Amino acid sequence: MAALSTLRAAPRHTFTAWRLDSAGASIPCDPVASTLDGIAAEVAAICQRGEGFHILHTDAVTGEQTLHVYRVKWSKAWRPCPQTGRTRQVDLPKADPVVAIKVASFVPVLRWSWAPGGNVVGAPAREIIQ
Repeated sequence: MAALSTLRAAPRHTFTAWRLDSAGASIPCDPVASTLDGIAAEVAAICQRGEGFHILHTDAVTGEQTLHVYRVKWSKAWRPCPQTGRTRQVDLPKADPVVAIKVASFVPVLRWSWAPGGNVVGAPAREIIQ
C-alpha cells in the first residue's frame, strides 16, 4: 500500500515558456506556476519593456498544442513605499496577449551555446580523441 500512495497522476495541462532576446532567439524559462495566467505573469516579471515571450500549452489528454504569444507592457499603479509608508506610482509588468495559435508542433530557435571541453555537436572532446 505504501508504494501505491506515492503514485501521482501526470498533469493534464503542461506549459513550456521561452523569452525572446533582441536577436529573436528563444531563451528557455522555468516558471513555477501551474496556470497559463500565472506563467504569463511570472515570465513578464523577468522581461524588459517591449520584449516578447511564447508559452506552449499542451493538453496531455487530447494532444492539442496551443502557442500563446505575449508582449510585455508596463502599467503604473499606486503602491505604499515600505520605508516611508507614502503611496507612490510604480511600474508593473503586464503580459499583453498578442495571439494564440493551435499548432501541430513548435520548435523555438535557441541561442547557440558552447561549453568548454565540448565540440560544436555537443560531444566532449576527450571522447572524440579516444
